[in-house]
Amino acid sequence: MQITKTRFISLLALVFLLGILVSSYLPKGIGSLAISEEKPRYVVRAKDAPIYTKAELKVRAKSLLDEGTVGAKEAYVGLITALPGAKEPNHIHEKEALFVYILSGKGQITIAGKTYPIEKETAIYIPPAVEHFFENTGSTPVEAIQVFVPPGPEKKLKEWERVSE
Repeated sequence: MQITKTRFISLLALVFLLGILVSSYLPKGIGSLAISEEKPRYVVRAKDAPIYTKAELKVRAKSLLDEGTVGAKEAYVGLITALPGAKEPNHIHEKEALFVYILSGKGQITIAGKTYPIEKETAIYIPPAVEHFFENTGSTPVEAIQVFVPPGPEKKLKEWERVSE
């Protein structure tokens, strides 16, 4: 996947905004994410991240930044790939805000009963306790960066089948 100048600027802006958001959850006086003593890592290459899949959902998830990869307890960042025809069931995250940035593909997302078309370079915000579901309506996979603040819902991925690249 080639990164264009527009995509790079968009991703840089997303990372900047996520930094601001995550820093608001840190105790006063702490300037960086708390990293566990066991895993003093700050950087994870996508090729090294654990991958989980659920065949019936037609979805694959890479856990990029979480408690297991870098010790982060304030947020979760993952790369989601939804194959054509993928449908996420209607659900709610009670306490977690969800941020999504679409890297490629087309589909639709329904949030609080309203359906929105999504495509490359679309940013999505779903507040806590708001019903939502996603569907890949296109003919190619949808790839997206997914962020939960605080983390939590991504823990269900550990119940999925773990696969290699």
